[in-house]
Amino acid sequence: MSNIEIEKGDYLKRITLLMESCKEIDLIVVTEPEDMRYLSGTKNASALVIPRDQEPFLIARYAFGDALAEEESPLEVVVVKPEIELSGRKDLKRTHEVLAKLISERKIRRIGMDGSENLRARVRRRVEKLGGMVSIKSVGKRILDLRKIKDEKEIEIMRRSAEISIEVFYDIIPELREGMTEIEVASRFEYEFRLRGGDGSSFPTIVCFGDNSFNAHHVPRPRKLRIDDLVLVDFGAKFRGYASDMTRTFVFGEPNSKVEEIWKAVFKAQKSAMEKIRPGVSCGFPDEVARRILNEKGLLDYYVHTLGHGVGLNVHEPPRLIIGSKERLVEGYVVTIEPGVYMKEWGGVRIEDTVVVRGEGKEILTEKLDKFIRFKDI
Repeated sequence: MSNIEIEKGDYLKRITLLMESCKEIDLIVVTEPEDMRYLSGTKNASALVIPRDQEPFLIARYAFGDALAEEESPLEVVVVKPEIELSGRKDLKRTHEVLAKLISERKIRRIGMDGSENLRARVRRRVEKLGGMVSIKSVGKRILDLRKIKDEKEIEIMRRSAEISIEVFYDIIPELREGMTEIEVASRFEYEFRLRGGDGSSFPTIVCFGDNSFNAHHVPRPRKLRIDDLVLVDFGAKFRGYASDMTRTFVFGEPNSKVEEIWKAVFKAQKSAMEKIRPGVSCGFPDEVARRILNEKGLLDYYVHTLGHGVGLNVHEPPRLIIGSKERLVEGYVVTIEPGVYMKEWGGVRIEDTVVVRGEGKEILTEKLDKFIRFKDI
């Protein structure tokens, strides 16, 4: 089903849901790339414009995204062309200028926009220069609330994203040899993602050898792989805009007793937290469960991040799975479960999977990626 397509009707349904949640607004302008992609199929336009009683359309700059927007989105694309005359006079047709002119001509007074307050302020000032008055409210959170719940087409795309990632892992990791560098291995992942039909990497691939695994978001170095090193790999391809995210930690050789103790504690914390994933459970409870287990093992002081986060068009999206959160898991949420333990001058262990919250529990999108402590067990 990797050929599944999100069609115009799907985008219009999302747009309708957004407009229904914004009854006090006459026109919505979307400029954040992933919000725009969610609602239109492209992030290569300057803005998505959604009038209440007319068809939505995209504004794109000539030679700077217009052809891509027309290819990727089923919505109408209005192209604006900056002009620079021989005299040197410039008409740049910047996004806020185009939007302000459109708002003024249509005499629209109640606007919703995502993105920065700075852009909203520029649009407001430009409208006022044209003699109009306008109220502009932020609708970014409302779009994110829609994006949190994935439909079956989105989940199928994310499933394929995970499959690509896992295929690449099993192609690359068995080839690890002494002397290979973190940079070399990480680069192979990002190259293979594209070869297999992915858009590229969801985030810069993290490959850590030895005590570099202490850094939760390590940047690969020329550090060479040695026998009995800890190896932590955090990776994920993007496919049709949707991210995947997973982590495995193992030993390139034989684990000593400390590695075994910490790895098994993180494994138990993840497994126990995963068992609590179902609709209606607070986003804080699975994290609390993981923390209790690591506390029993004397490791809680070394667990320094949240249990997980939402995944979708961005690799980090709401909700956050953090102790104390009262938000409830909802069917259709896609979240990571990734407890970790990090000790300076020793290293770190993280085990991460991505799960879909289902009616009676969960679906693990990364289930085909085995968990193992020894390199030889791959």
